[in-house]
Amino acid sequence: MAEEISREQQKDIVRQRQIEIAKSMKVKPDILDILNKVEEWQNREWLYICALDGMPTEQIRTLQESKATTGQIRKARMDHLQNICVKTDLLQKNVESLQKEVREVCRESREARNAIENGLEEAMKKQAQAQEETILAKDQVIAMLHVQVEDLKRQLKECREMVGSYSLTDETNIEQPVLKKVRDIEQPLSVPEVSDPPRGDAERNESASRKEREYLRQKNSGNRFIKAIMGTRKDTDIRRFIEKYIKDDKLSDEQKDFLLDCLEEGIEIKDIEKFAAPGLPVKVMQRLKRLQIKE
Repeated sequence: MAEEISREQQKDIVRQRQIEIAKSMKVKPDILDILNKVEEWQNREWLYICALDGMPTEQIRTLQESKATTGQIRKARMDHLQNICVKTDLLQKNVESLQKEVREVCRESREARNAIENGLEEAMKKQAQAQEETILAKDQVIAMLHVQVEDLKRQLKECREMVGSYSLTDETNIEQPVLKKVRDIEQPLSVPEVSDPPRGDAERNESASRKEREYLRQKNSGNRFIKAIMGTRKDTDIRRFIEKYIKDDKLSDEQKDFLLDCLEEGIEIKDIEKFAAPGLPVKVMQRLKRLQIKE
C-alpha cells in the first residue's frame, strides 16, 4: 500500500513539474488545464510539445478527450508540422516572387532614371553650347557694327571738314559764269558725224561707238540739269550748286549725276554740302546721305 501511494505521489510530482515548465514557456491557461487532466506523463509531454509547436487548442483538447496514444499524438504533431511547412513554403515562394518583381521594377526604374538624367544632361550641354555660339555671334556683329559706326563717324567728320574748307564766292562774281554755263547747257548738242567704218576696222568702229555713247551721256546730263534747275529752287541756290559742283573739275561725272539726283529729290543744297566732296566715292556719299536723312 505504501508502494502504491509512492507511485501516485511520483505521478503528481511529475505532473506538477511538467505544468510548471509549461507555465514558464508561456503556455495558454486552457492548454494547462488540458495537460493537468492527462494521466500518462508521456502523453502529457507530447501534448505540451504540440502546444509549443503551435497546434490549435481544440485539436489538443480532441486528442486529450479521445485518449489518443503517444503514437497518435506524435502523428498528429507531424501532420501539423507538415501543414505549417507547406504553408510556409507557399508563403516563401510568394515572398520570393514579390522580391523578384520589386528588384525588376527597381532595376527598370534605375535604368529609366539614368536614361533621363543622361538625356537631360546632354540636352543642357547642347543648349548651353548653342547659347554660347549665339552670344559669340552677337558679340561679333556688335563689334562689326561698332567699327562701321566709327568709320562712318570718321568719314562724316572728314566730309564736314572738307566742306567747311570751301568758301562761298560772292554772287556778283559768279553770276556771269553761271549764266554762261546755263546757256551752254541749253544749246542743242550736235551729234558728231561718224562715217561708216570699213568692214574689219574694229578700232575705228569702237571709237565711233564711244563718241555716240558720250553724246548720249552729255545729252541726258544736260536734260537732267535743266530739269533740276527749272524747279522751285532759288536762283542763288542754283548758282551755288552750279558753281560748286557742276563746274568743279575735281568731281567725276558719276559724282555729279548723284548730286543732281539729290537735288531732284528735294534735298537742300546746305544738306548736300554735308556729304558732297571730290575725294569721296559715290557709295560713301550715298551712305552719308542716308545718315543725313535720318538726322
